[in-house]
Amino acid sequence: MKLLTTVSIPLLFCLSIASLALANSPIDSESKAVTAVVEMIAPRIVQLRYFGSVDQRMIGSATTATGFLLDDQGWLITSDYGLAEDPAAVTVVYADGVQAAATLAARDVGRRLVLLRTDPLMAPSLPIETPKEILV
Repeated sequence: MKLLTTVSIPLLFCLSIASLALANSPIDSESKAVTAVVEMIAPRIVQLRYFGSVDQRMIGSATTATGFLLDDQGWLITSDYGLAEDPAAVTVVYADGVQAAATLAARDVGRRLVLLRTDPLMAPSLPIETPKEILV
């Protein structure tokens, strides 16, 4: 259940874009629209590894979750379900395998969201593209 909730943010974003693209479209266009959305979103999905907590100082094993890279300035968003307490350390693993340390920037307790920040020099360059099949 923890993986499902941490994946839901980027998945819902992906599905909402796909639903816009799929309105009044033939099946061929649907397939192309879904493929375009997946290609656009996939590089933004990251793995997060949380180590211990500040209070407990347990650094042994990591809790993993997924996150969504918001921009090339190192801003990430994730669910706080995998982050019940403040972690002692957070590592981001980008889609290309590059790893970077991240810090907790903000937490929205009501929405159960966490904003993380990592070194912008480590974040991959992600131009914002809108596939031509998607009309907003």
